[in-house]
Amino acid sequence: MAIQVFVTQFVMADAVNMTPVAVFVVVILGTSIAGVLGAVFAIPTAAAILAVTDYLRQRDVLLPAADPGASPPADEAPEPAGGPDAGVEGAHPRPA
Repeated sequence: MAIQVFVTQFVMADAVNMTPVAVFVVVILGTSIAGVLGAVFAIPTAAAILAVTDYLRQRDVLLPAADPGASPPADEAPEPAGGPDAGVEGAHPRPA
């Protein structure tokens, strides 16, 4: 019986690309939340959530990838040389 439980976890983990420990934790959480039905639907639900998050991550919706060549956002743009009034017509130089 115990061997069957461990073998099932490894097979399910391979089928849904999850670690066996994650499968075990998901089944335990599903059981504690919704009983036997929670245990039955825990792995398909976790697999669906993983599929959606992987899809969104590939589309750069969930966690946008940092682009090293991109300019900083407008609110984080560096100040021009000479201060914030440099290049503004009619601006008086600041005293030192």
